[in-house]
Order: sequence, then C-alpha cells, then structure tokens
Amino acid sequence: LQRSPDDVKNALIQEQLLLQSVSQTQRNLSLKRNVNDARRLNLKSQMNPHFLFNILTGIQNLLMRNESEKASMVFSKFRKLLLTGFLSHDQVIGSLRQEITHIDQYLELEDIRLEKKIKIDWNISPNVKVEITPFPLFILQPLVENAIWHGLNSPLVENPQINFNIAWLDDCLEIRVQDNGIGLQAPQLKKQQKNHHSRGTAIVKERLSLLHHSGELEISEASNDHPFNTGTTALIRLPLWSLEPAWSEREKRKAS
Repeated sequence: LQRSPDDVKNALIQEQLLLQSVSQTQRNLSLKRNVNDARRLNLKSQMNPHFLFNILTGIQNLLMRNESEKASMVFSKFRKLLLTGFLSHDQVIGSLRQEITHIDQYLELEDIRLEKKIKIDWNISPNVKVEITPFPLFILQPLVENAIWHGLNSPLVENPQINFNIAWLDDCLEIRVQDNGIGLQAPQLKKQQKNHHSRGTAIVKERLSLLHHSGELEISEASNDHPFNTGTTALIRLPLWSLEPAWSEREKRKAS
C-alpha cells in the first residue's frame, strides 16, 4: 500500500528527532565521562599533598634526631618514587602491577623512616594477571598509610605486618588490606583516626564511585577471617572486566 505524503513526512520528522535524541544522549555521556575524569584527577591531586607532607615530616624528624644518613636515604628513595611518575596527574587508570610497584616503593620509604620494619605479604591469586588487569591508581596507598600511621606505629605493636590478598570473586576483583595494628577502637587514638578516615578514606570512596562501574570500600575491625588477633581490614571490590573500556582498548593497541 502506498503511504500518503503526510505519513511519509511525519515518518521522516520522527526519524530526524530520534537521530537528534541519540546524538544528544551520546554527547551527554561523553560530557559526563569528561566531568568524572576531571573529578577523579582532582581527587588524586588532593591526596598527593597529604602523602608529601607525611614524607617530608618524616625526613625532618630524622634530621632533628641527627640521623642525617637515614634522612638522605629516605630522600633518595622519595626522589626515585617521584621520577617513576607518581605525581603524574594525567593518568587515573593503570595496571595492577603499577599500583603494586608504587606500594612497594612507598613501604621502602616507611621502612627507613620507622624504627620497626613492617613485614609485607602479597597473596595474589594465580588467575589475577597483574600486568594486564586495569586498576585505579593511588587507591591502596592511603589505606596503607592509615594502617601505618594510626595502627602499626603504636608502641603496643611489636612486629607490624600488612597482608594484601587479591583475587577474583565472580566478576569482581577483591583486594583485602589487613594489618595487625591497634584497630579502630583504641581509646587513645579513636578521635584522631576518625578525623583521618573522614579525609583519606572518603576521597578513596568517592574516586571508586566515579569509575565506569563503581567500586566499593569497606573498613572493619578484625573479624573471624582476619589473620591477626587485632587490626583492621580494608576491603575493595572492583568490577574490573567492564571497568574502563577505553583503557582496555588502549592497552590492546599498544600490544599490537
């Protein structure tokens, strides 16, 4: 059956309106991604000064105790950390390997600064490919810093230790950061810990919420599955296979 001119005209108008709607939706999604990227970069820059302050304060304390050689070692490793690109503000997503390397370098600094060496245990499941798994950079370091400065640094802790457990659970990557510190409920540090967590932990949570598929962060006291009698657990869940398609495509192009 032949359609009337008015029907054809109306169909063309509806098609044009649909195309305009799809185009506008795509522009809105692109704008939203750009805004989220800007917010994530801004949150990363907010955490960097806190890290810098702690390291420089540590160096100052060593110099005040006339431990110039140890202060020089801390500064040397600190310089190496900066040169590896830690302060690069144009990269939000990297590989899990990059994040692990950064944590190892940061802990080398703390080992020199602190009187007690912190034992580190990485337990990474065989099915986790650290070289190719995308990961939001600078997520673990504030959690490790919390564990050290407000748990392991206490004189009550004789043999400080941090365990990292990384494994796939269904379609999520789970990262557990567990320490044997004094925990969240120590009366002498409860108020101080609360103020600290409201800053660093809140920023980590917001950064996770801005990912392509939002990640989760939970912090709790030592429970039945905790490896130590006391301490805390920071649990991160990341639905990474669909986290950042753009990152995956970029890595594929680099590999080819």
